[in-house]
Amino acid sequence: MKKLIISFNSSYRQYTVNEINNLCRQITKENFIISDLSSDVIVLEFSGIVNYMEFSELVRSSTCAFIRHICPVDFETDNYLDMAAKALPYCDTELTFSIQTRCLTEEHKTSPSEINKFTAGELIKNGFTLNVKNPEQVISIVTNDEVYYVGISNARLNLSNWPGGIRHFAVEKEQISRSEFKLLEALEVFEIDTDNFKTALDLGAAPGGWTRMLTKRGINVAAVDPSKLDARISNNKNVKVFQEKAEVYLLKNVNAKFDIIVNDMRMDSNDSCRLMNEASHYLSSDGYGIITLKLIPEKLMKQIGKSLEILRNKYDIVGVRQLFHNRNEVTVAVKRK
Repeated sequence: MKKLIISFNSSYRQYTVNEINNLCRQITKENFIISDLSSDVIVLEFSGIVNYMEFSELVRSSTCAFIRHICPVDFETDNYLDMAAKALPYCDTELTFSIQTRCLTEEHKTSPSEINKFTAGELIKNGFTLNVKNPEQVISIVTNDEVYYVGISNARLNLSNWPGGIRHFAVEKEQISRSEFKLLEALEVFEIDTDNFKTALDLGAAPGGWTRMLTKRGINVAAVDPSKLDARISNNKNVKVFQEKAEVYLLKNVNAKFDIIVNDMRMDSNDSCRLMNEASHYLSSDGYGIITLKLIPEKLMKQIGKSLEILRNKYDIVGVRQLFHNRNEVTVAVKRK
């Protein structure tokens, strides 16, 4: 691989560029060029070959917060009609596939759905099996309506199963708050399997969106907040409400154990992380924690660094990400040491 596409939140472009520079210095001695394809997409080009799998794993292990999605560029074309034929040498007929197309212009000659349908049809004719929900390989297409950048990779290596890391969820009539999407995206991005989770602690639970998402997965939740929760949560048989501050709850319930602890509290990020540390012994040995850090733009990187330093006293960092559903914040996933 000599070229790849990197997607991010346009508000954090310079932080993303800093992350890219740090990654490139670690993985290669080759020269590299960073150029903008749009306000939230960068093309990273190397003078020599760089292993895409190694680059992807380095992004994960380096706790990069602002890179949301990456995909390799195996070839470029100005005509989507010949993409399938050009992609064949890079694809494995033994693996299922899906196609993800992202158009960077508001108006485009051909819609993503048309591109996906045509290209998938051509590959199926050549013996490939389409699997949109759980593909073994992804054909990523990014276009500015002049050039189509095309790359084939394992979906997991792209950091997100969605083009550009832009993850949409269906709005349910029972939805309590928009923040529900943050938790759903975090569980997906950090690959946290909740199938065997039985108990959860939601610190700063009001109005109850995260608690609702956890109960939907069959998890019994201790919902802690001095403010009132939505009546649908208060009356849920799988929820035990503690209308008090998190610090008070932790002092009073020393024998409680949970498979996951979540924290979306609006408070100073360092204080929030210290609170998570206090709660660490309530977490089961193989349990996870998810915390949202509310960012202050003027000291953003120092703030994230200090918060992670605090968390590392009690936890291993699973990942840090400025999720699509985050606003001025990043989400951190941890595991108890």
